[in-house]
Amino acid sequence: MNHRFHIRRLTGVIVAFAIISSFHHAAGQTDSLPEVLKDMTFTRVDKFPEFPGGEAARIKFIENNIVYPAKAYRKKIQGEVIVSFIVNKDGSISDVYAEKGSLKKGCDKEAVRLVKSMPAWTPGKAMGCTVKVLLKMPINFSLQ
Repeated sequence: MNHRFHIRRLTGVIVAFAIISSFHHAAGQTDSLPEVLKDMTFTRVDKFPEFPGGEAARIKFIENNIVYPAKAYRKKIQGEVIVSFIVNKDGSISDVYAEKGSLKKGCDKEAVRLVKSMPAWTPGKAMGCTVKVLLKMPINFSLQ
């Protein structure tokens, strides 16, 4: 049973690769994706989304906007929350959530709030087209 699942999955990957390859090599077709790929969320792309102003601006945004949750501060909780989110084709952010095993005492909620408050990013690109991209970002909580 498990073996059949892997064969079906592999067949699906081969078909998707064939569609992408035929699209990618078609003359003059770099402005739109095949219909089957238009609503896909990508994890690997040619150009990843970027925070406006680059990495230094993203770090500064986090430093200036993070609010250490009072409960976590009182209990001296420190660590990292991994936040997953999608950068849409228009650069907006959606589907924000803290990964399992994240810090509690409000840190996970604050990390999600922080990411949701970010300005629109420069969207990612695959095969010359703007696409939705799933990203994961660590948000660190450390007491000074």
